[in-house]
Amino acid sequence: YSTLASSGFVEILSSDAGSMGISGGITLKTGSASESGGIHMETGVASETESGGISFQVGPANVAAGGFSARAGEASAFYGLGGQIILEAGASPNGDGGSVSISSGSGETSGNMDLFTSAATRNSGDISMLVGDGEVRGGKIEIVAGTGLEYGQIGGSMLLASGAGTSTEMSTGGSLVITSGLSSDSRSLQHRTFYGNDQNAFIGNGGDIITTTGAAESGDSGDMSLFTGSSAMASSGDLTFGTSNSGLGGNSGNVVVSTGDSMVGTGGNITFSVGSSENDVGGSIFLTAGTTFADSRTGGTVVINGGSGLSDTNGDGGGLVFNAGWGVRGAGGAVEVAGGKSVDNVGGSMTLFGGESSGKDMYAGNASLKAGKSPNGFGGHVLLETGFGETSGDLFLASASGINGNSGKQTYTTGSAVGGAG
Repeated sequence: YSTLASSGFVEILSSDAGSMGISGGITLKTGSASESGGIHMETGVASETESGGISFQVGPANVAAGGFSARAGEASAFYGLGGQIILEAGASPNGDGGSVSISSGSGETSGNMDLFTSAATRNSGDISMLVGDGEVRGGKIEIVAGTGLEYGQIGGSMLLASGAGTSTEMSTGGSLVITSGLSSDSRSLQHRTFYGNDQNAFIGNGGDIITTTGAAESGDSGDMSLFTGSSAMASSGDLTFGTSNSGLGGNSGNVVVSTGDSMVGTGGNITFSVGSSENDVGGSIFLTAGTTFADSRTGGTVVINGGSGLSDTNGDGGGLVFNAGWGVRGAGGAVEVAGGKSVDNVGGSMTLFGGESSGKDMYAGNASLKAGKSPNGFGGHVLLETGFGETSGDLFLASASGINGNSGKQTYTTGSAVGGAG
């Protein structure tokens, strides 16, 4: 004890052993009782500078270094409660709180780190990783797999898997839910400061979810696959892409599916393919634009464009092909193109155009309407029929006027026949 200088030092240790022996151990233990006593280790209060630390360190070894184990007590009674382990860094109300660092040992192969709850006869324990709230910005959670530094090596993988339900009767696998942060009046994943007359100054945005595969400098970047689970006896899971409804003052979000540009090779394809069925009808593909209930507004449009060919040396535009499905023993599928119906106004029109051409002495695209051929049966009919009504629609067949030349001809012919009448 000292009022002005340092207090005395206390050291507890066993003596060194000889070259063939083992040094003595140290045991610190309370006695057994109906309620046993605890062990309390605490450093003193520092009124001016740093308080003393507590250090547990295992000595180095030539072959196998000793381990460090901390284990809470077991409870053997029915509905007993096992002891807790609490590891908590120090608080600092007016500064930065202390950090918690847990690291495995380095080496040619670094040590593993396992974080798991034990198995249970009923419900296994949860694992929660939570970041504390912040007045300015909430802290982040960062999980990064290791980098492979040598030539031809592989970076570490990251696996997120929910639990399986392995019972054969009415079991359900666990869900995997990834949700970005909510927002009340500030951006959840990024703090923003507004200046001037910003209309969105008090309208916060929810956090983004960004999923990106690994980039590569000389090889291919990583693929991304998103599948629902298979089922041996029932239906496979649905896969839903959608944006949520908007509030009173905004638009609902867009859904954008696009492939990247290519400098040398072809641009990537987008393929929508519906699965086949062995014993029922094949799946359908529906493309439906949005409905509007607003006065004097128009429902959404469905636009399908082939790609442009923008080269100066005979780069053709991409085609647009609609093919109905084949039928081996049944009829081929039909193609129907119809203008929209109207209850109290004019029905939608249907117009087929050949492509325009602005090149000198070049023909504009043709518009052809042909019925199907059948080498061993009857060719298909072509029917041009105006609409039914109190007064039926007119039928116009006209060639356009020529600006500096002749107008187009109208030619009507029937095909030749072999063994029958033309």
